[in-house]
Parts: sequence; structure tokens; C-alpha cells
Amino acid sequence: MKKFLKTFAVAAGMAMILGMSSQAAVKKVTVAKPVQTRLYKSHTYKGTPCYHIYIGSGCTNTVKLKPTVTVTGKSSKKVTYKSSNTSIATVSSTGVVKFKKGGAVRITVTSKSNPKKKTSVRFEVKSITKKVSSIKTASTKIQMAVGQSQKVKVTVSPKSATCKLLSYSSSNSKVVTFKNGTLKALKPGKATVKVSAVDGSKKYAKITVTVVKAETGSVDSDKVKDDVKISINGKTVWSSPVKARSIMNQLVTEIAKNNYIPADLKEIQMGNIKLVVNNGLRFLDENGKDITSSVYSGSYVISEGVVNENLDAARIGRMIKGLSQANKNLSKTYEFPGSLTLTRNGKTVAKLSSISVSKKGISFVTDKNQANIIFNSDGTIKFLNCPKVAQYFSNITNGIIS
Repeated sequence: MKKFLKTFAVAAGMAMILGMSSQAAVKKVTVAKPVQTRLYKSHTYKGTPCYHIYIGSGCTNTVKLKPTVTVTGKSSKKVTYKSSNTSIATVSSTGVVKFKKGGAVRITVTSKSNPKKKTSVRFEVKSITKKVSSIKTASTKIQMAVGQSQKVKVTVSPKSATCKLLSYSSSNSKVVTFKNGTLKALKPGKATVKVSAVDGSKKYAKITVTVVKAETGSVDSDKVKDDVKISINGKTVWSSPVKARSIMNQLVTEIAKNNYIPADLKEIQMGNIKLVVNNGLRFLDENGKDITSSVYSGSYVISEGVVNENLDAARIGRMIKGLSQANKNLSKTYEFPGSLTLTRNGKTVAKLSSISVSKKGISFVTDKNQANIIFNSDGTIKFLNCPKVAQYFSNITNGIIS
């Protein structure tokens, strides 16, 4: 009887252990991608995640591994860490990897409860041999309008610097954010943004950013009457007229092909010339002669004249709505070479450069500021950070666009 009870107790104990193990087990061990400013490349090496990292004096040459242990029941989520080459990198009991020199190293993460469940990550380490000597931005002062985004051009010297990776920060992220080299204006105010080297050289550049309120231009229906007159009395001068015309034709052709321009607005009398949308954009003089090349080169002055006898606010609104829809559905970004100079009464009103048209509207630089013109679906036009250009349109339309 005692032998039976002893055998029963052992069997019951084994059954309990087996029962518990069937309910509690380690299923998987994974490791998230490490966060480190000098991680510059990642890929898979023989089925293992592999990360390339620069290290050097003056840098924080560590990363913290964050494993995730998937379990059932009450199995332990604790893990152990092991380096394949401690002369290249060591790893602490808490997952902090400390890099010591260049080379390749594998860090293995193993479940304490079930050593068969493990994973690993590989690091390819490169030592920084030549540090950054200077960082310069295209401008130290930038003005933006709420809603704008602007890519900051940064020059890192020398070109042969081992690690040219950068970090970005803003003194007031409620006014403007600075991420991956792009500024985004959120609300009026001022902030100082900083772009810094991460190679231990401690080099950086600062930019003072002023964010202003966005301006919206609308069509003033009270001023839109029969025989609307415009008075440009000026020229549009492209520094690269042939290339600009080619890009414009591509853009207008896509817009026209998708029927975003109302049929009754594909020919518009504008002062002493006529705009014709037909396989691109053409300009004709009073005699019907094609003067497109002269308009792009700025050798033809557009003067005062009647726009359209039956032009009204509703038609202008339809055109703006059509352009709004066209912008949102463009297949690509159209970038214009060189610059465009707007003149009126013999004087330069504004000079636009870095002009592009995309789903976000018309983007350009004027007065050293990033600017945008956006056609809204409600028939209004938003002028962001370009008061001279906004005033130009207001003047030539006699206040129709206010």
C-alpha cells in the first residue's frame, strides 16, 4: 500500500508539472530595432537583423536592446545577453551594448525559462576617423506661415567626414517642429531650431524661425462685373524660358487631360493677350500670332485690357476649385528650373526661385522665405508667406482677388 501511495504521489506530481508546463511556456523572443543617432543602415544578414553604426570619441557609444518575450501563463520573461566578441562590444545584464572598436559582433538574447527560445542581432561597427569641422545652413533666419513645411539645406564639411549624420531639435515644438531636416510651422511665434553633428565633434548650426499667420485671398464678387479689366502692365521673365515652357506644357497637359479646367475657361483674354489651353499653354497677341516664347523670355509686355465679357465670380470660383482638385491629383511634382521675375510698371515686384507644383500646391522661395500658393476647394486662394505676390495678384485683377 505504501509503495502504491508513493508511486501515486510521484505520478501526480509529474502530472501537475506537465499540466503547468502545458499552460505556461515561452513562445518567442524578439528584439526591437535599437534607437541610436549613428545607426545609418539596416538590413538582414543570414536571417538576422543587422545594424551598421558609427562610433568614436565624444560619442555615446552604447545602445539599449529592448527584447519582447511572448509567453503563455506565468512563465518568466527574463532574458540573458551574450556578445560573440567582447573585444568589439560588451553587453550588460540589462541589455546595454557598449561598442569598443570596429568590426562585426552578434548579441544573442536568450530566455531564462527556456534557453531554446532565443534571438540575436548583429552590429557592423565602424570607427569615426575624420570628424565634422563645420555645419552651415542656407539661412540663419527663416520666416514661415502656419501650415507650411520647409526642407532645410545643410552643408556638412568636410565632405570626407566619416559620419555626416545629423540630429534636429526645436526650442519650441508648439511653434515649429524640426524633424529629419524638415521644418513644420504650427502656430505664430518664434523658435530657435538646431541641427547638430552626432559624431562627437559638437558642431552645430542654429536657425531663428518666425512663424506668421497664413493669408487667404478670396474672390470679391462685388468687383466682378461685365468687362472686367486687368492692368498687369508688366512682364513675366523666366531665367530658363525654354525649359520652363516645357515643364509648364507638361503640367497644363496633365491638368487639361483630367478635365480640371472648365471648357469655357480654356481660352481667356488677359489684357492684350489670350491664354489658350491646347496641348500645353500658349499665348496669342491681338492678331492671333503665337507669342509664347516672347512671354516666357519677358520680351513681351502684358498691358491693360478686358479679361472676359462674361467673367463672373462663380466662373472664377469654378476655375480655382478645378485647380484645387488638379493639385491634389497630380501624378508627380513639376520642378521649374531657374527663377521667375514678376515686373509691373517697369519695376520688379517679386523674384521666385525653386518653383515646384505638386499635390501640396505651388511652392517657391521669395525674399529668402519659403512660400506657397494653395488653391482651396471652397474657391479661395491661400497665399503663405508671400505678401508681395499676393498684392501683385490683387493689383493686376483690380482687387478681384483680395
